[in-house]
Amino acid sequence: MGKGQAMAPLPGEDEVPGTLIIGCGNPMRGDDAIGCHAARVLEQHFWNDPDVEVIAAQQLTPEMVDDILQRDFVLFLDASFGDQPGTILRTTVSPEPGPGGFSDHLTPASLLTAAEQLYGDAPFAMSITMAGWSFDLGQKMSQIATRRMPDFIRLAQEAVEAHRHQVQARTAAGMK
Repeated sequence: MGKGQAMAPLPGEDEVPGTLIIGCGNPMRGDDAIGCHAARVLEQHFWNDPDVEVIAAQQLTPEMVDDILQRDFVLFLDASFGDQPGTILRTTVSPEPGPGGFSDHLTPASLLTAAEQLYGDAPFAMSITMAGWSFDLGQKMSQIATRRMPDFIRLAQEAVEAHRHQVQARTAAGMK
């Protein structure tokens, strides 16, 4: 079913929120918890917004394809390594070209690929990552990650709001 073919919910059914935020990371491995921590804060921020759903998970799973399927925007939040600790990157996520399939390590792109291959469409998606410092078992988030967390969360909120304004602008333009 394509984006233009969305079915209205049946009477009594709840409408699926337009935005899905997925924060990933292991809370027992230091800065790996960045995505989960941000998701929990954003869940509180958007708690009364019927248009936004937030999931905090240790890792991406194949079942999340169903969660992203009927959304028009998915925002992935996660820790990264390799860059200077505290570096925050925002990127657009697209389905991977060529034959896809699930592997042992799912990525945001592989989830979008699965959605596209299984259902013929994938939502617009972005990823915001923060480079971590320490990923050791049993450690708390580093001071660098803790200090940069408000900026990370602000960027996530801004991404949701920017998408919301784009949708409203397209809807208003289509109504004229």
